[in-house]
Amino acid sequence: MTSIRHRHIALLATCFSLVCAFTSTPITANITSYHIGNSLTWNSNPDISFAQTATQLGLQWDTGYHIRCGSSLEYIQKEPDITCVPANPDFGFYTEALPNHQWDYVTFQPYSDWGSTFQTDINAFNHFRDLTHTNPANANTTFLIYAAWPQKTTDFATDWLRPASTNPSQNTILSREYFDNLATTLREQNPSLTVNVIPIGEVLNNINNEILNNNITILSQSTSNPITRIDDIYKDDKHLGDIGSYIASMTTLATILKQPPPNLDAIPTYFTNDSPQKLQTLTPELAAQLNDIIWDTVSTHAFTAVPEPASLTFLLLPATLLTIRRRPAKH
Repeated sequence: MTSIRHRHIALLATCFSLVCAFTSTPITANITSYHIGNSLTWNSNPDISFAQTATQLGLQWDTGYHIRCGSSLEYIQKEPDITCVPANPDFGFYTEALPNHQWDYVTFQPYSDWGSTFQTDINAFNHFRDLTHTNPANANTTFLIYAAWPQKTTDFATDWLRPASTNPSQNTILSREYFDNLATTLREQNPSLTVNVIPIGEVLNNINNEILNNNITILSQSTSNPITRIDDIYKDDKHLGDIGSYIASMTTLATILKQPPPNLDAIPTYFTNDSPQKLQTLTPELAAQLNDIIWDTVSTHAFTAVPEPASLTFLLLPATLLTIRRRPAKH
């Protein structure tokens, strides 16, 4: 009986060890990422937020970026020496950075301006992919679609849930179905590559649902600047204020690191720059609530390649408990 009990305890310990390893696998190597897009990509603070947050996690994260404001991927591809934000001097424009440095991750942001279509987004991806792969060190680079948010509207869900097709002439739109279609197509056309999605628009949609259901009372019950729907966190028609910038940054971080965003004791100053613009100040308490929604979204999204950690627990524990209950009958 003792040996059986010991085996059961060992099995249960193994189960929990597997769950722990699955949910918190440490990343020990330095991280490198390059970010291509317009001011919506810049809204996530790639120049500083990833590196500083990684430092708190005991990691090193080096980032490069190519930002051309108001532009689609097609125009970024066609005019690679034009940016609205100076490139990181360590890496330069994407034409210099992608082939000349090793990248763990390359993100690219479709945008619905300048006549962009489903096909031009695919063409741009192929261009960035080929440049990246001219460096043999980038054979295993992960490519990520930066799935941004639609313009400010009083009905976020209606815009986000707009239908989209895979027709090559389909106009680029910032919607769930468009990004899902793009991810599916790029995966089908590049079966040997890892192509995932950073689901920022989906996170904002889920946060909007929680706000509308009054589940984030720290926002809706503010006496100064109550936030009663997601468009209240925009600072203009297209860009997000402090709270939205935090959401975009932490969604990117959670998708790349495949772990929940860390809860912070203090909010970094780069997430408080827009507070005077009638926007609610981000606090550690609010950030923790947002982190839960970010991780719930990232960990269950079909195109993040981040499985829900709890699912392994539910798979392993019932089998373990069933084994423990099946004791030999006494004779």
